[in-house]
Amino acid sequence: MARSEQRSQQQMNEALDHTLSDEEMETLHARIAESDETAEQWEQLRRTDAFLRQTPMEEAPAGFADRVMAAIAAMPLPGFAKKYPSVGIALGLLIAGLFTIPVFSVLLIIILSVITDPGAILSFAMALFHAAGYIISLITDIVGQVESHATGTPVLVALVTTMIPVTMLWGWVLWNLMGGRRGLSRRSKS
Repeated sequence: MARSEQRSQQQMNEALDHTLSDEEMETLHARIAESDETAEQWEQLRRTDAFLRQTPMEEAPAGFADRVMAAIAAMPLPGFAKKYPSVGIALGLLIAGLFTIPVFSVLLIIILSVITDPGAILSFAMALFHAAGYIISLITDIVGQVESHATGTPVLVALVTTMIPVTMLWGWVLWNLMGGRRGLSRRSKS
């Protein structure tokens, strides 16, 4: 299907969903008026959309998905797969190898070409040093912000140092209410 036909089909679907702008709608109507084939396509798509919108939705019976999954699980394997399971495994590995070996070969060639190019090594090292410098400056900025908040608001330090023991105390209370080590061993046995 040509690119313009794909775009025309997409615009028709969007028109039926009422998501086209007025300008796009005019373009679509002009395209429909130009070609009898496009007009027939539009009419058929419009009739199908109207039919589907008028058709009531049906609910699947209770347990339908479970029955389908059970039927799939009960399907027997083909006779060849029962007799020669190792052949299936070997074929699977062969197909996987046929796909992965070329990919890894291309990756190896790219890595080797980058490693042997001094300009690429230099640009990689420069990028690494710039990233390290950025991370170090970010950490020093964060530490500076924390220090300024800690010295500017001593309540914050007191609050954090109080919250740690309170949290530990709550953890200990919950641990004992749940039975401590005995509660865990009872749960793991059942």
